[in-house]
Amino acid sequence: MKEKYFVETEKNKALRLKITERCPWSCIFCHKEGGWDIDDINWDQETERVIQTIRDVIGIEEIHYTGGEPTSNKGISELTTGLVSLGLDVKTTSNAQLSKKALKK
Repeated sequence: MKEKYFVETEKNKALRLKITERCPWSCIFCHKEGGWDIDDINWDQETERVIQTIRDVIGIEEIHYTGGEPTSNKGISELTTGLVSLGLDVKTTSNAQLSKKALKK
């Protein structure tokens, strides 16, 4: 008798957002998230409008920062505050090589 396999699927509700190309490291595993030729993403009316549209059309619930090193984006605090104000969860991929002083800042 032939076995039947069932696959459960789930809609992806996360968007990876490369918020900077800058990175002080040279990790051998880095795939550069699509290249190195981008400007930092900062929170402004245009960013808010684009993210709201993506959220409403695709149904995302989470933004996942990537980079470069996301913590190198000087506007990360304002960007995060703006995204959270839209009801989105925010997560970050980092190699976590920060000093305690830099992390607090």
